[in-house]
Amino acid sequence: MPHKIYTWIGLLITYVTLPLTGIVFKRIFGEQMADGPFIAKELINLGMVGVLFWIILCKEKLPLSSIGISKKNWKETTLWTLVIFLTTLGGILLALALVRYLRLPFGESTAFDSLSVFSITLVCLRAGIAEEVFMRGFQLERWNTLTRNKWLATALSLLPFALFHYSQGLAGIIISFAAGAVLSLMYWWKRDLPANMIAHFAIDFMANIGR
Repeated sequence: MPHKIYTWIGLLITYVTLPLTGIVFKRIFGEQMADGPFIAKELINLGMVGVLFWIILCKEKLPLSSIGISKKNWKETTLWTLVIFLTTLGGILLALALVRYLRLPFGESTAFDSLSVFSITLVCLRAGIAEEVFMRGFQLERWNTLTRNKWLATALSLLPFALFHYSQGLAGIIISFAAGAVLSLMYWWKRDLPANMIAHFAIDFMANIGR
């Protein structure tokens, strides 16, 4: 029972950390943050990944392999990263085609307009690490354990992931849903979270570095 309590605490962390830090920092510093506050926000998010690791290892008393982080053949992980990258990119392009067909508007955001390349790279790195640890590794595995239903576990992770991108409008939600769906399926297939993280970072970096 105590271990399950910490699992629920871990789930709470995975759902509230990213939106809460975003809301708090935007309220204090505004939509267009300077590099300093923006970097601080992302370091807090990454720090919460460390807190989650502590919960897994010390409170749940489970290995990190319980969320898909284990010693694997790096050649295999590299190849799988490429597969995930290309498959997720394909899903995003299909979703983008649907969005354009439906003529759905994208939400306008100026959050990155005044940021340095370093800050943009950091947010892409944080997204690759934190979003995959929170929403694929921990949420998928723990909801699967609690519900004994992979599809329900996937829905409980995927829907919030898509809605977290509300600032990008309905189009952004649809595209994020498609990307999250592919990333979730790829995770279930191999349970190789580092491959998911690297592919996620690469996609975000490619999409944002040109801003």
